[in-house]
Amino acid sequence: VSIFDVSVPSNPTFIRNTANPTGTVTMPTYAGDQFEDVEVYNGIGYFGSESANDRAIVTDALARLDMSGFTDRPMGSLSGGERQRLVLARAVAQQARVLLLDEPTSALDIGHQQQALELVSKMSGECGLTVLSVTHDLTLAGLYADTLVLLHEGRVVARGAPAEVLTADVLSEFYAVSVRVHIDDDGT
Repeated sequence: VSIFDVSVPSNPTFIRNTANPTGTVTMPTYAGDQFEDVEVYNGIGYFGSESANDRAIVTDALARLDMSGFTDRPMGSLSGGERQRLVLARAVAQQARVLLLDEPTSALDIGHQQQALELVSKMSGECGLTVLSVTHDLTLAGLYADTLVLLHEGRVVARGAPAEVLTADVLSEFYAVSVRVHIDDDGT
């Protein structure tokens, strides 16, 4: 897999683009009480420190995800949803051109799901951020994705705009369910 001419391993545990030390790819992950070592090199040298601009970016990312009051709390004291929002804030603060998300809203309540996905959607539009997200929540996928790819048994079985992929026929065929799909006037 290659993103912006950066080779990404099929099961990445570390992503670093030494040609662009400010980073091009961010993949936030979290396991247990610590973050896994999956991050983009942030451009701060071994003996360097963050700048006032770096701190402002982090403060803004935390505020956008309603996490400002959590800066002094240990990771172990946060709920699953709080940890997930913190991981997303961390990814947003890195200001990468590509954001890889794996079930980004699975531990969030409905309000924080909407808040997180609206922030990612806004950043995509304003900053040219490319977002690749894996989710099992078809409703959220239909609301926030520009393009969907439906996988079944490891194969791409449908690709296109949400209204093209999330049809009763497609969902019935690959999920073995009887469904009715409702599309609002705005196309969602």
